[in-house]
Amino acid sequence: MRKIMLLTFACCLPLFLARSVRSDDQDDLKRVIDKGIKAAGGEEKLSKFKAGTCKIKGKILEDKEGTFAFEAFLQGGEQVKVAGDLDVQGMQTKVAFVVNGDQGWARFTDNVEDAPKEVLASIKDILRTFRYVHALTPLKDKAATLSPLGEVNIDGQAAVGIKVGCKDQKDINVFLDKATGLPLKAEVTISKDGQDETVEFTLSEYKEFNGAKHFTKVAVKQNGKPILEAELSEFKWLDQIEANVFDKP
Repeated sequence: MRKIMLLTFACCLPLFLARSVRSDDQDDLKRVIDKGIKAAGGEEKLSKFKAGTCKIKGKILEDKEGTFAFEAFLQGGEQVKVAGDLDVQGMQTKVAFVVNGDQGWARFTDNVEDAPKEVLASIKDILRTFRYVHALTPLKDKAATLSPLGEVNIDGQAAVGIKVGCKDQKDINVFLDKATGLPLKAEVTISKDGQDETVEFTLSEYKEFNGAKHFTKVAVKQNGKPILEAELSEFKWLDQIEANVFDKP
């Protein structure tokens, strides 16, 4: 269950900077973030997105290859539900994964399991990662400390790297297109069996939904190994999702 949960929500190691961050570094990072916010639809529009739904389909690339087709519900950074069909080596299963605050569950057909604490913590780190690349405006939160990671090349595109730090939480690396400011990649470390592993999300094919641009393809690697490819569609932005959507399956 642990492997499938992390693969579903996923629906290079963090860099350490020993020197202090100069004010001109901060200004440069803020400029590229503001550029991305403008390209994605503007701060006024993006800051209104509190909840939404989308469809997700894709394939698992690990040893047990498979496909999936899910509907996802997301509200804030603490509530998410992904439900639909999973096909692994010809075996089809109805599944649902839910995180609601400090609780989480997985359902496989009629069997419901509580999420282990380690898995739940890793999923919440992944949710935080997607908060930053979903609408970009959370990168401007006062609680977030930004540090430069320099410029890198991501699939032929020049990107500006930013390490995002928050008190008592794991650092997250975000890489923004130098030309547009739109997110191209994000990285986070998760704990698995007491060991840290790096999960890397490459984001591409931006399309417009409700006046805002959003990536529609995600490729996921774990410790450098491809594990998942997903395509997102039918985005709908909502003011609120009914609370019972995030009940135990």
